[in-house]
Amino acid sequence: MYREGRRGIDPERPVYVISVAAEIVAVHPRTLRIYEEEGLIRPRRTTTNIRLFSENDLRRILWIRNLTQERGINLAGVKTLFELEE
Repeated sequence: MYREGRRGIDPERPVYVISVAAEIVAVHPRTLRIYEEEGLIRPRRTTTNIRLFSENDLRRILWIRNLTQERGINLAGVKTLFELEE
């Protein structure tokens, strides 16, 4: 299971490629691509277009997963909640 707040890691620094990020938060990499397509997450990209995820991205993914799996909210609902929050 993912542990929040790893010591010494800047939570904004993008360090995890999609396969590692997916493994950490226990979702399929395709799920992360769908979240990105829906505008729910915005991983940074390298100059060669590789997605990189930060600790904060991982927290957001876990929150999305909680809302969809535990609370039964669809992705459109999650997007609306995030828009209201911002």
